[in-house]
Amino acid sequence: MWVYCSDELESKPVILCEYQKTRKKKHAQEFVKDFSGTCVANGYQVYNSFADEREELTIAGCWSHAGEDLLMW
Repeated sequence: MWVYCSDELESKPVILCEYQKTRKKKHAQEFVKDFSGTCVANGYQVYNSFADEREELTIAGCWSHAGEDLLMW
């Protein structure tokens, strides 16, 4: 299941759940193909791999997952 959502500050926030049979990067890559800006995502490496191919797309880690990393220190 791929889940995408808009910024919570939008007047009408959107949450989209897209079922795919696999976690292959092509699914997320296709969804954001026309998007430019910053995507906040978990640590799944797929996001970074296709963002590296596009100068106009930046992947930022979410604070929820950053907290897990900080607990390990």
